[in-house]
Amino acid sequence: MSVFLGVRHWHYYIDWASFVAQKGKSWTETNLDWIEGFEGPLAITLYANLVANTSAELGSLLTFLDETVEEEVARCVERNKEGIYRRRKRGLPFNPFTPKMERFLAAQERIVEGAIARRYA
Repeated sequence: MSVFLGVRHWHYYIDWASFVAQKGKSWTETNLDWIEGFEGPLAITLYANLVANTSAELGSLLTFLDETVEEEVARCVERNKEGIYRRRKRGLPFNPFTPKMERFLAAQERIVEGAIARRYA
């Protein structure tokens, strides 16, 4: 049972489960539209890679776009990569995803990963 069920208003769980299902499916469909429907070249960047290695990922995207930036601009981007708002990161005291939701989202990721592999096979 999810810790999320322990939240004061149990009806949020139903809304949350629907939200996760709908947005997960929408994410998959959006990615598949680009991967399978766009015939031009694509640059695929994973958010986790962008966060972990901002400079290298942006460099790859600039190369893909056949663009260059001045070194000072690149340093400015790196210094300010968190943006101007710098929202405080707050972790949740529980995992909001049930095992079923996690399996569903993992399956959606595999669908997109499979489409990427087929495109570049």
